[in-house]
Amino acid sequence: MKKKIKGLLISQFFWPESFPINPIIKNIKEIDFTILTAKPNYPEGKIFKNYSKYGYIKEKYFNHTIYHLPVITRGKGSSFNLFLNYTSFVFSAIIFGFLYLRKKNFEIIFVYNTSPVTQILIGYFFKILFKVKLVTWIQDIWPESVSATDHLKENFVFKIFRKFCHSLYKVNDLLILQSKNFFSYLKKNKIYTNSVYLPNSSNLDLIKRKSRSFKLKKKFKFNFVYAGNIGLAQDFSNFEIFLEKLYKKNKNIKFHIIGSGSYKKTLIKNIKHKNLSNIELYPYVENKYLYNYLKEADVLFLSLKNSYIFNLTLPSKLQNYLYCNKPILAWADGATKNIIDESNCGIAIKPGNISSLLKGTLKLVKKRNLKTIGYNSGNFYKKNFALNKIKKKLVLYLLNIDK
Repeated sequence: MKKKIKGLLISQFFWPESFPINPIIKNIKEIDFTILTAKPNYPEGKIFKNYSKYGYIKEKYFNHTIYHLPVITRGKGSSFNLFLNYTSFVFSAIIFGFLYLRKKNFEIIFVYNTSPVTQILIGYFFKILFKVKLVTWIQDIWPESVSATDHLKENFVFKIFRKFCHSLYKVNDLLILQSKNFFSYLKKNKIYTNSVYLPNSSNLDLIKRKSRSFKLKKKFKFNFVYAGNIGLAQDFSNFEIFLEKLYKKNKNIKFHIIGSGSYKKTLIKNIKHKNLSNIELYPYVENKYLYNYLKEADVLFLSLKNSYIFNLTLPSKLQNYLYCNKPILAWADGATKNIIDESNCGIAIKPGNISSLLKGTLKLVKKRNLKTIGYNSGNFYKKNFALNKIKKKLVLYLLNIDK
């Protein structure tokens, strides 16, 4: 039996927050991870119950150890709040790590790099401290994903920040890319770090499905369900206009929107103002209950803003949708469209065009083979994104980085 190695995992977002990395790490037995993460406060911006704001909290996550570190919470997700949230985690992780972990013997540093990219800075610090390899699994490309959500504007300072972000990618010994399209970005920007492709799995995979009492409210004949962030990146700004036009065309279609985000209050206000009946809004649903809502959908809906960087990215909710064996309507382009076309699991429509979304929605509900389309989703998931397959590949990359 091979000896386990000791790894340090840096991920600002981790259990009990719901992210695709959780079930993967849960099932890794070849590496004993010490996990540095923030006090859980995503997505509501408030520290979870049973977690103190002060000091660090140590707990077990299966055979791994988690340190939840104090941070300034993200609050309502304004640019300033996010800056404080991201920056505070960098300082908290480096200071805590130096004080309490410097005598450990880690053999690999692994960064699960959702936003922000500054998590790699923490990884680089520990790479130097422990004189070991640094591996980063890139989920979002910075700084483009920040400018795409209007948190930063393209200017002289932004260009300097871009060079800083690219320098962080370059200090890695291996970059793992969650989308095949990221390779073109790295090449375009002369980032020649050794890179491999590994998509996310579903963070619903292997979760024990909870009570059937969690159901969709006031269902219509056809029910579309969206679950995730309701913000600028998802381009909800014209959604109520689409719903008005849809109701005039077909009164049997309802959209159920589950989640929270920066645009949700505005969406609620517009829905009330227009007195729309073909939409139902739900609060954020914990991951352990989410499957119960998704399985009641006739079609699952995905929306992503039309931008260069979002077209390169594979949103993790796509894997969740595929896992649920449901047809998918995607108001998205690029990597998302490629997967939907390849799997024949639904319709992908170029984002930003309300008329096209309307036509695509009506076209999908008229299809008589929705069950077959849903089967295509599940089958494609099993072949390409199944948790055990992704876990095995990740372990292989981490254990064989020197080969």
